[in-house]
Amino acid sequence: MPMSSMPKCAANDPMVGVNMTTKMYMTKSQMMAKSAGMSSAQKQAMMAKNHVKMMCKSQATAMGAKPMN
Repeated sequence: MPMSSMPKCAANDPMVGVNMTTKMYMTKSQMMAKSAGMSSAQKQAMMAKNHVKMMCKSQATAMGAKPMN
């Protein structure tokens, strides 16, 4: 999945990574922490394995996704 598929979100609507299976989302900083030291191929593989879709937080909450703690 190319990084160009990132959504354009409003300034007050941050981008989050939603696990489409569990309906939990991570903020960009949580994702950065989780994938620290990974190559971009490893990050892509992790996102694919966990069915992560990047979207704006408003979209995530609209579909019933909850923040991951």
